[in-house]
Amino acid sequence: MRLAMLVDDFAEPERPAAAALLSRAAQYVTEVPPPSVPPESLAPPSIKVQVDPDGSIVVEKAGAVLGTVASAAALSSLLPRCLEDDPVSLAVSSGLDHATVIVVMDELRSLGCGHISFAVRR
Repeated sequence: MRLAMLVDDFAEPERPAAAALLSRAAQYVTEVPPPSVPPESLAPPSIKVQVDPDGSIVVEKAGAVLGTVASAAALSSLLPRCLEDDPVSLAVSSGLDHATVIVVMDELRSLGCGHISFAVRR
């Protein structure tokens, strides 16, 4: 019944395509398994990396500020290696260009950081 109601929202020539798309979406939802790990059981990030609008990077580990560097290339001076299970939180300013963020993420991965979560600060 809901599918029919949604399809009626489309113009007559578009209805067959809309019905097919909605059917595929409904099938996908029923086939995708639920997450295997509940969000409550995930560890909070032990390493926090903040990229400021000027491109400088502040690194915290276990609540203590390790320092600030001017570029991603200097991250290894503050954070020699990540352990495999060290979750990293990367926070960047919304005005920062995409290329800078990618360089920071690549550098973190080269330091062994595999679990990187990403947030944009406004």
